[in-house]
Amino acid sequence: MACPDWRIFIPMSTGQNRLLLKWLLGLCLVVLFKFIVLKRPLSYYPGYFLHTYSFAVIHKGWTTANLVPFATIDRFYNSRRLRTTYKVDNLGGNIFGFLPVGFLLMALQRKPRKYLKVIAAVALMSLFFEITQLLTGLGALDIDDVLLNTLGGMLGAIFFQLIATLVVKRIH
Repeated sequence: MACPDWRIFIPMSTGQNRLLLKWLLGLCLVVLFKFIVLKRPLSYYPGYFLHTYSFAVIHKGWTTANLVPFATIDRFYNSRRLRTTYKVDNLGGNIFGFLPVGFLLMALQRKPRKYLKVIAAVALMSLFFEITQLLTGLGALDIDDVLLNTLGGMLGAIFFQLIATLVVKRIH
């Protein structure tokens, strides 16, 4: 089923729409980079990279990386030590953080809409963030984060489809 044209949402020319959507997507990715990789104040990073960072950090990252799907999700679900708010923030943040990315990527697709293309793009973006965390030592590589981020992107794409369909039905 082809999705209705996204131009119905914003009363501008097609070129202006696409430019606005690309800027919004870029903004989303910058915000995600800040929340996922640059969690500390920006003043922390020069000292970290000058005095702390080394290849040993990458090696340690590989030893702590989770490459087993659903292991972290299972650990969070079964943990009695972790606060519920921490679990919800972590798991929910991984999903909801990528909702706008899936929505905007879907809006940027030309007809016919390709869900698999959007899902693959979200998964690759998430993998980029995870590998960046590994290589910089500024977080842990976790395959569950990629899965949850991709789920969020899928939900964003579905949300776009639902809104577009509802708007077209109201217009007609």
